[in-house]
Amino acid sequence: MKNFKKIINLLFILLSITTMFGCTNSNSSNATDDNNANYALSHNKNESVDVKVLKDRSLQIGQEIKQSDIISIVNSVRIETSNDYKNPKNGNKYIFINVSITNNSTDSLTISSILNFDLFDTKGKSCEMGIVPNNAAVDRDIAPGDTMTGEIVYQISSKATEAYIGISTNLDNPYDFVHLTF
Repeated sequence: MKNFKKIINLLFILLSITTMFGCTNSNSSNATDDNNANYALSHNKNESVDVKVLKDRSLQIGQEIKQSDIISIVNSVRIETSNDYKNPKNGNKYIFINVSITNNSTDSLTISSILNFDLFDTKGKSCEMGIVPNNAAVDRDIAPGDTMTGEIVYQISSKATEAYIGISTNLDNPYDFVHLTF
């Protein structure tokens, strides 16, 4: 079972290095009425989110997100116009999001930048993922009782001054959102 988890984790790391996702103009919609207290955004990339949901359900940088026995915190955000691997598309910049995740459960937790996070612009569009150096990435296993700190990187319009990161440490849970200003 441990070898299987290592293979899956390696696959996630390889996917995060080689896979790029584009911002989308998807017209897909999600239920956002007031009766839907547990707004569940599926974990499909390139999916739009209702802007009202982003604004109404977002925490701020430094606030704890509690999902079962897992605590996530967005510590900081920094902007770069290029990185060691690739320049962003014309008209874009990179946003590096530093997060800490604490595993208070009794089981090991596998975190994947591709599956557990998604960045949305102020129009609710999913943004393209960038490449972060492997030693700084969030893609890894977290043992029970341990805390991991790492980075996730996305491309966003050079004109953008804010965005929303969706975080879900369990694929069965909806995203919790953090409002980012930069």
